[in-house]
Amino acid sequence: MNAFINVFAVHEIKLWSMRSNRWVVLLFGGLLSAFGPITAHAAQWDQQKVAEIAGQANTMLGEILSDPGASIEQDATLQRKKHNAALVDLKSLHEYTTELAAALNQGRGREQTWALYKKAATLRKSVRDYARDLTISEDVRNKAQAAGALLDQLDAIYQQP
Repeated sequence: MNAFINVFAVHEIKLWSMRSNRWVVLLFGGLLSAFGPITAHAAQWDQQKVAEIAGQANTMLGEILSDPGASIEQDATLQRKKHNAALVDLKSLHEYTTELAAALNQGRGREQTWALYKKAATLRKSVRDYARDLTISEDVRNKAQAAGALLDQLDAIYQQP
């Protein structure tokens, strides 16, 4: 009986260990994705580069808005409402990135453009939440991924110490 309990206990410890390792990996992966690439925080503020990235992101967002593939009719009523909300927030996001790019091109730094950046970041999250599970064209999906990558770069730059 003791041998059975010892084997069971060892097996239980191994299972717990594997489960806890899985959770540690998931938690660590989640933290990394939440904070972005660690190496991105090491870079210094480069006004020209930041302005260029903001301008490129703004251009991509404008292309998404003008693409007919972004306005594909959704099947369900809830999807149509989410689609409309996503488009409204996407237009606002485009307006804020336009202002952000203009301010950066005028030489305004991080402190002067922080509020515009934060509003754009909040709208980006809103668009992402609304747009989940919506039907869009592959071209729009590719443009959205490209715009997202540029906005990720802005996130990394603005989140630097």
